[in-house]
Amino acid sequence: MAIPASVELNGAQVASLGRGETYRGGVAPGPAVVTVTTWSSPGASTYRFTVEPGKTYRFTVSPRGENMAAGMALGLIGQALEGGGAFEIAPAT
Repeated sequence: MAIPASVELNGAQVASLGRGETYRGGVAPGPAVVTVTTWSSPGASTYRFTVEPGKTYRFTVSPRGENMAAGMALGLIGQALEGGGAFEIAPAT
């Protein structure tokens, strides 16, 4: 079983999601930041965007290869040095 990802929206935790799970919620128009972390890996992954009224946004969160490679080579120290967080956040198509 995959380790859950903690999802924050504008600094407030909104979900703890496992593989294949989703979150649906509202957000006020204006600048927004999605941050995803996990207890098992240092660092945070972020995605910044501007929310437009009435528009729907979807994102996919997946493991970051760079962070996984650093962890395989040097463990937690490698992940901390790599610094980009365990996840990639991308707009869903």
